[in-house]
Amino acid sequence: MIITINIGSSSARLGLHMNDGKLCHLDHFDGGMQQSGMVDVLHQLAAHAREGAIDAVCHRVVHGGPKFMETCFLEPEVEQAIEKASSLAPLHNPPALRGIAAARKAFPKALQLAAFDTGLYAALPDAAAHYAVPESLDVRRLGFHGLAHRSMLRLVKSCDTEGFAEKRAISLQLGSGCSATASRGGQAIDTSMGHTPLEGLVMATRSGDIDPGLLLHVLGEKGRTAEAVETLLSKQSGLLGISGRSADMRELLELDDERAELAVAMFCYRAKKYVGAYAAALGGVDHIVFGGGIGENQSEIRHRILGGLDFLGVELDSRANDAVVGRSGMISSGRSAVRVDVCAVDENSLMAEDTAALMQGSE
Repeated sequence: MIITINIGSSSARLGLHMNDGKLCHLDHFDGGMQQSGMVDVLHQLAAHAREGAIDAVCHRVVHGGPKFMETCFLEPEVEQAIEKASSLAPLHNPPALRGIAAARKAFPKALQLAAFDTGLYAALPDAAAHYAVPESLDVRRLGFHGLAHRSMLRLVKSCDTEGFAEKRAISLQLGSGCSATASRGGQAIDTSMGHTPLEGLVMATRSGDIDPGLLLHVLGEKGRTAEAVETLLSKQSGLLGISGRSADMRELLELDDERAELAVAMFCYRAKKYVGAYAAALGGVDHIVFGGGIGENQSEIRHRILGGLDFLGVELDSRANDAVVGRSGMISSGRSAVRVDVCAVDENSLMAEDTAALMQGSE
């Protein structure tokens, strides 16, 4: 049996799978998880196994640096790279390391693997992968949420199998963390997140795109330390920072408050801009897919993002959009030149499938 541990910035999903990757049981937890409690949860999850022991545990890891981007066994150098990259993904890597420690304690004989969120972007075109800075800095755009976008692209392929190789897709993973990816034939050509998960869209507590000169101003004239700025951008910005009230989109949509409305408006405007930019980069768009807690559940946000994109051939079916909540389904009209879908993203199954392939290859 395979266990998958997927710890995000605001929730965790733990799955139990057959050795072919098929999901048997999934537990979802909101909020953080402590290492001590996770050991108990892992044992409870394993109790659902009808036969056999736990053969492998696969951990979703957001940032492994530029060297480790594909799913692999957790050798010491891999774990060291994850720990080294913790400062670049402070909301994700430390919890992942705690999950690794808990899994080793719970299942000392099981194989341990890491599924990196950056794998989809390993082959980004140079023009999209690099920053306009001196080469000596040795930095590039790595991209994140790769597992989620792979899940959305799988849905695109299921809708358009024969012509998939030429299909242009824009996928939007909208949750506590948010990102957009432009793909052609399942190959990512650009993505909104960069060397860290801070770049790009407005997120729950992360700023997304920001003027680097503003950071110099905050560090200099405002006299803040680098650590304080990192906390500001990662934990105090985004929807929370704009509204001053909440990082939860559900709460913001219900508030009769100018700052709350501004937060929602900025969130949707930034996403719309990326859709337009990626349509230009792709030379048009055939599919738009929404995933993530907001993307899957908030029809109002989907409506606001897609509104005014009729020049791209996008036409929303309002009834379908309102009806598709928390599940996969098409929300574009029959007249739309662009197919628009909601995808119930399943990262854990992809992790289990990658694990199963590696286990078979090592036999």
